[in-house]
Amino acid sequence: DIDYSATKSNITSVFNTIGSQVTAGDDVFIYVIDHGSLLPSNQSAICLWNEDVISQSEFASEVNKITTGAHVHIVLGQCNSGGFVSSFTNRANTTITTACSASESSYSLSNSSYDEFVYQWTAAVLGEDPYGVTVDADYDNDGNVSILEAFKYANANDAFVTGVTIN
Repeated sequence: DIDYSATKSNITSVFNTIGSQVTAGDDVFIYVIDHGSLLPSNQSAICLWNEDVISQSEFASEVNKITTGAHVHIVLGQCNSGGFVSSFTNRANTTITTACSASESSYSLSNSSYDEFVYQWTAAVLGEDPYGVTVDADYDNDGNVSILEAFKYANANDAFVTGVTIN
């Protein structure tokens, strides 16, 4: 685990470190819970500290420091997160899960404690929600919850989904 303040310089430092340590066959999990925006350039962005942002292309440049032989799994919970997908469509061994499309917002639960989509996604992966209620997202009954199964569960249980479906 890496824990730093959300600044561009720290993000660059972290990806420099990860990029130098990760080898083919390793798994890297990137999980972003933050605010997002759509820039005037029509790129999606993650809001950072001190009113700074990192655009989808800047974020992709950082992720691309990781060898394509590694398996990179990205979960983005911020508004406009779907815009990041196009930056990774040609990157081998990479999955990306987003809370919404490039033009949509991501919303919190009614009690504002958690982002709705990432709450559901995380519950699916863990097999229970933060309150200990059992969640069954193992749709193929193989004893594991895949990234796709977690997405399907979150998508089906997110009260704010606007009709995105995955087969």
